[in-house]
Amino acid sequence: MARMVLLNDGQFEAAEPFGNITEQQETVRSAIKLAIDSNKPLVIHFHGGLVNRKNGITIADNLYPKYEDAGGVPLFFVWQTGFIETIKTNYKDAFKGRFVQWAIKKLTSRVKSKLSDKLDGDLFRSGVATSDDEFTEAELQSLKNDIEKSTDFNTIIKGLNAAVSKSFKDDIPEDGNVFRSAISNKTDNDVDESMLIETSCMDPTLFVDEGSQENTRGLISAAALKVKLIKAIIATAKGVISRYRRNTDHGLHATIMEELSRRIHGDHIGSAVWGMMKKDSADAFFDGNAGDFLLRTLENYENPPRVLLVGHSAGAIFVCNLLRNSTSGAFDVALLAPAVSYKYFNETVNGQSDRIGNFRIYTMTDENERKDALINGAKFIYPSSLLYLISGILEADSDKRPDIDCPILGMQRFYDTNYNARPHDDNLLSDVRQYLDSFTNGIVWSKSDAGLGLATTAIDHGAFDNNDQTVASLQHLIKNGF
Repeated sequence: MARMVLLNDGQFEAAEPFGNITEQQETVRSAIKLAIDSNKPLVIHFHGGLVNRKNGITIADNLYPKYEDAGGVPLFFVWQTGFIETIKTNYKDAFKGRFVQWAIKKLTSRVKSKLSDKLDGDLFRSGVATSDDEFTEAELQSLKNDIEKSTDFNTIIKGLNAAVSKSFKDDIPEDGNVFRSAISNKTDNDVDESMLIETSCMDPTLFVDEGSQENTRGLISAAALKVKLIKAIIATAKGVISRYRRNTDHGLHATIMEELSRRIHGDHIGSAVWGMMKKDSADAFFDGNAGDFLLRTLENYENPPRVLLVGHSAGAIFVCNLLRNSTSGAFDVALLAPAVSYKYFNETVNGQSDRIGNFRIYTMTDENERKDALINGAKFIYPSSLLYLISGILEADSDKRPDIDCPILGMQRFYDTNYNARPHDDNLLSDVRQYLDSFTNGIVWSKSDAGLGLATTAIDHGAFDNNDQTVASLQHLIKNGF
């Protein structure tokens, strides 16, 4: 069985086959001691933060013999967040609804006509919008009139309103989870199930009568809901154009999805979930928690082993938190499709640059990143990779406002010196690029077959840790170094 420990909210969690907390602490101690006694590198693997327990165990079981065959002492941290299933399920439900599908078709037609000379065949950006591409008041009024007269739209509005009115007699819950739970548990045969599913994915405030008496959140009328959703569609159209003007778009389809979702889905799509996942990673290094136990155990040895940290996707955030909390030693680091922001990474290496000995990233080219649909075979839901989704809608700034087109370390988009969409990030991007370039072969772009330790052919965000070429590269780093 693979040598692994289980975390929950940053703490060791007793469970089979991991053992109780004391046994898992001994797993960490014995791995470190074995690496020292055998003069082998300790390989600590952090899977993506969007992986559930079962898949985390599978990853450990698959990689353990490969890391061991390369001469390493493997140790796996299974932190069982499982949020990718949450995000993917939320997206499936949210974007297969009748209102969303209708709105996307309407928006795509209108926005595409304004940006026809700015789009290539795949609807990816090939030019920046100008003031001439913005919607005029007359065009927005035309769009509003078109929506108001649509028979399909009016039918959908009645269905959405009926689904909510059947679920709530008076007050609409403020908490999105309570709102969704109440609707999801509705079994009234008179209610259209598809409308129940769609309303459960929407922001509860859309259904609140803003004229309600104080301390109540009365149910909105169908007419008032119609007004709100028309405003959301128009705001989305303007938002897409604005992002093309600022060069922060992610291609037409993805940008429409992001901007529409921002206005109608509230926290349901994943920003809150993503924030919880990052918190779990940070919590592991609180005094006495699992990450803290690992570091303090390592630091107890005067001559600790060579340590290679491998972080896949959000596992890169876990690696950064480990580095930020370390007080001695230097770690070798290999990141696979890292989902950490440039800002967090830059803060980490600026504060703990002496904690990194060797460093390498394996990740996709931007062309492959854009083609890697979030849900395989369902480009209509979201056409690009998880990293694009994180950059476009999941990250928030220090004031918890959407951080649109947030620079993410694993994305070639932001490493490219031609990227100039966010002038306030120029120094940040330059600093990170300079840091990455300070390492020989600091980044390997997939697909690549540039030799030992420099090969990866993964073109799926989740596939880097089971891609034969990538794993062979990691084996080379374990056995021969960087």
